Amino acid sequence: MRNILIIDDTDSTYTYCREFLSNYFSFKYLPSGFDIEAYLKDNDIDLVLLDKNFRNTPDDKLIGPVSEKHNEGLRILGLIKKLKNSLPVIMITSYGDIISAEQAINLGAYDYIESDMLIRGETILKNKINNALEKADEDNSDLLDKFHALGMAGSSLLSIELFQNIEKAAGNDEPILLTGPTGAGKDKAARIIHERSARIQGEFINFALPERSSTMIESELFGIEKKAATGVDFHHGIFEAASGGTVLLNEIGELSLSIQTKLLRVIEEGIVYRIGGVKAIEFDCKMIFATNKNLAAMVKNGDFRKDLYYRINSNHIEIPSLDARRNDIPELIELMIDDYSNKRSIIRPEISDKAVDALKNRNWPGNIRELRNIIEGLIENCDGVITLGTIVNHGGNYDQLKDNYSVREPKSYLDGKKLTDLERESIEYHYNKFKGDIDKVAETTGISRSKIYERLKQYGIK
Repeated sequence: MRNILIIDDTDSTYTYCREFLSNYFSFKYLPSGFDIEAYLKDNDIDLVLLDKNFRNTPDDKLIGPVSEKHNEGLRILGLIKKLKNSLPVIMITSYGDIISAEQAINLGAYDYIESDMLIRGETILKNKINNALEKADEDNSDLLDKFHALGMAGSSLLSIELFQNIEKAAGNDEPILLTGPTGAGKDKAARIIHERSARIQGEFINFALPERSSTMIESELFGIEKKAATGVDFHHGIFEAASGGTVLLNEIGELSLSIQTKLLRVIEEGIVYRIGGVKAIEFDCKMIFATNKNLAAMVKNGDFRKDLYYRINSNHIEIPSLDARRNDIPELIELMIDDYSNKRSIIRPEISDKAVDALKNRNWPGNIRELRNIIEGLIENCDGVITLGTIVNHGGNYDQLKDNYSVREPKSYLDGKKLTDLERESIEYHYNKFKGDIDKVAETTGISRSKIYERLKQYGIK
């Protein structure tokens, strides 16, 4: 069921939708747009119904000026399109307010509906919502197919926004900052940015900073001149080596302040000085930086240079956690099963709906990397079909799954039941249902009238 967020300073629209359209959509509610950024980040929303006039909203909860409460919805619309441009918005306007409707469309609203139209029947609003959702789905289908072929799956709005941002980042040469939790897919995003860029024929170098000492980092980043006296061999730095291609500096938050200073110069000037050298070496590569740390907080604490942060943060892509993309899990599972089966050249196993639901409802602290590891392990331990039993009985790294209610085999109604128990329940149920009419009980249960009388006496049913 698609999630519709209603933003209105009264709950009248929300109440209306819950009463007449709850069989078609799931409705959420916010009384103002003040917390919209955090809300959209934490919730998977498919469409927004947005009122234009917020005259009842407290002044401290407004986005726009207090004097323009009647246009607060337009301010919220602008913020939504900035945060999630692909999220369809339908504006609710006053009767005859054509100017506001035109403004809303110009700001990116998909459609508008006059509030008076709601009382004429829910079909009008239902059709507008469906049309907006269908149009959004059409616009996104090509993008989703493209990224599925590249090894990234998901059709939630979070995923669509991510794919759009990756496409945009691939089309320019500005530095890119990828942030997000460990295992969320920052490396994969960086590689796709490279593959979708004009530099696809060049090298893609993934340089993992935590795996190296400070001395090693500096020499590998910038290169080193051969020193005959010391016997140190010459080698290129990664910026030179990747010229014409792409460099990913992984976990940029681990970089020391001294090397941060040198890196800033490299980014701004497009030149590098090898250690021990005096000649400026020109290079031309796309730079991507990734981290699971809060660089803004590190800047405040003096652990990261402010000027470097601003330089690399101009093109920022947040990679969402898997928990935030929970609705994408079924698609990710199918993609992972395909990938692993092809890689191992084995018959592709199926996976039961209950197993998918169990994995979807589990917490994923290790994000996509953890899901992939679990899927590959389940494939190795299944017998053609991944079931709840495969998950529960696998053991080892799957202990957390056992603790989740959704992965336990549901207790069957038949567990521990004897045939006589079931017969008694059936006869008693139908005897009460038909108010003692033996003919109807016999006809429904398929038991003869004489047997019904015997069982009534045997089971003490009256």
